[in-house]
Amino acid sequence: MPSGAGSLRGLQRSGVINKFLFLAYSFVWLIFMAYAWSLSRRQAQIKKSLEELRNKIELRPPSGSRSS
Repeated sequence: MPSGAGSLRGLQRSGVINKFLFLAYSFVWLIFMAYAWSLSRRQAQIKKSLEELRNKIELRPPSGSRSS
């Protein structure tokens, strides 16, 4: 086997490994971005619920007062 054929095979294998490495790296970033987006949505929902609760507390009459 000529030495050129071995190095060509090594380059082909290296290219395949680089493709898998890129795909794995992209997949990890995709999962991270989806997780960050999910956290952002949850935070917005909690913020909205907290604001609604604050409004209910502000509108509630004091507990010691009686309406006749």
